[in-house]
Amino acid sequence: MRDRRLRHLAGVIASLCLLAGYRFKHNAVAIFQNEIEIRRNMGNHRQTQEIPHVLVESIMRQPATATDKHRTSFSSAPPSVPLFVMSLPNHADLVLPRFFRCAGMATNQIGRYWTQPGGSKSPGQRPIGQCFKRNLELKGNRSITHGCGSYDVWMDLQHLAGPHTVFHNNKTASCFDPVLYPGALERLYQAHPNATILNFVQDPQDWYRTLSKDFPWHWAEWCNPSHGISFPEHDNQDNYVQFYNNYQDRLRSFLQQHPSLTYIELDLRNSQESIAAGLMPQLGIPEKCWTNSFAAKVPEIPDEGDDDAFEGENGTGDYKVKTTTGLLLNELRFPILVTALPKSGTTTISEYFRCGLGQWASAHQQTLNLTNFKSTTIGHCMMENLNSGLPLLHRCGNARVFSDIGIFLIKQSTCYYPTLHGGLEEFAKAYPYGTILHLRRNFKSWYDSSNRWGDLLKRWSSSQMCRNIFPPPHSNQSAWENFYRGHDKLIEDFAQEHPTISYLDIPLASAGTVLHETFGFAAECWGHANINKGYRTSR
Repeated sequence: MRDRRLRHLAGVIASLCLLAGYRFKHNAVAIFQNEIEIRRNMGNHRQTQEIPHVLVESIMRQPATATDKHRTSFSSAPPSVPLFVMSLPNHADLVLPRFFRCAGMATNQIGRYWTQPGGSKSPGQRPIGQCFKRNLELKGNRSITHGCGSYDVWMDLQHLAGPHTVFHNNKTASCFDPVLYPGALERLYQAHPNATILNFVQDPQDWYRTLSKDFPWHWAEWCNPSHGISFPEHDNQDNYVQFYNNYQDRLRSFLQQHPSLTYIELDLRNSQESIAAGLMPQLGIPEKCWTNSFAAKVPEIPDEGDDDAFEGENGTGDYKVKTTTGLLLNELRFPILVTALPKSGTTTISEYFRCGLGQWASAHQQTLNLTNFKSTTIGHCMMENLNSGLPLLHRCGNARVFSDIGIFLIKQSTCYYPTLHGGLEEFAKAYPYGTILHLRRNFKSWYDSSNRWGDLLKRWSSSQMCRNIFPPPHSNQSAWENFYRGHDKLIEDFAQEHPTISYLDIPLASAGTVLHETFGFAAECWGHANINKGYRTSR
């Protein structure tokens, strides 16, 4: 009788466990989102409590499946907000904003680079990393997140700002990394002892190959003075593989010593289905949010769109969004070369990235020659490098985005446009994992705007310096249309021939929507920076 009762009780318990597991798996607003609601009701404040610093093996390794050879790590603590993303750059940077938006999170819940929503255009705006660093430098025990926002999710916490730009030639370089800056992790724990830490990893050699070529120099020159020589002083694969492994070990070791923090580590070498399945029980976000965000298709844009919103002109945008794979980009890889011709939104796209990444990060037409620290045109710097056999952007400033990259000076007898003078191949050689961003404007709008802007087309066609590049003098509209569309096709063919380069080709009329879906910067960042209402009224 006793054995039968025990068997019956065991069956009831098993049924309840199965039911609980089913309900947990299929509840789209599970632990993580419930915690967000609780925190919001409490006024977005959490009391700091003392947690003894005891070394605890709280990281549990899940066994690899038959299809996933790389392990995923979780801590035993339940997830809670705030959540801090601690991954190094080039770890699905552009996937996470889409992922959290899919989970129903609003813009003001996701802190990405800036202390307030709205990009650099918001009053009193500062980079989050700079704000963290400032709090650490102040005397006293101020919370590391004090005055830096009240987000549920924090990402893009590493901060870099160059010392020399066209705008600030003598500005001091600034750098902050949340894992390597002395005392940053400890202060983060003190402020949020029950936070969740999310970290993506991958093969260190693959990561180094895709790493933007300016990162090693920036890290060594701008970061090491304040980070205790944490970054390699010499740029080579062996040094950076060791750096990568040390970075992960430092973070894991800290999490092991602070078991109240939840640690989620996911390996990007695993299948996306496996990663999604790992995130679901940890964050309570539906698996489809990760798989759909990682393999996000380009937005469906109608074949005909109104282009008059850009410069008050009527016309149709007859191009669809194009990428090499047909999917949106998943990583923000620098440098970004904007290959659009003048009068195709080059000023506006530069302002977009300045708003999203900071003033120093984007150069439009002008840049700073890092050899003599004098202002020069991007096109002239590229042309000199091409003639000297140097990398295309060598010493062409600290920017990461370059737009309006040609140079046309009649008095100096100079005409150089990288897309038409061999610069694309040089870009591919020097930056095989960089990004090509092309803007296609409705031809009629481009033709009318270019004619109004100081007779640009007439000056191009009359120039002996650009002979055989532009249509000859007195060419009709049809000839210029063939030239413009031929240039678009040139960019597209180049991208298809260089699949390691990230490629995004956008119709200008729909650029705001596509850029937001791709890069996730504030919608306010896209605007009309260069409205041309008449002859010579814009540049």
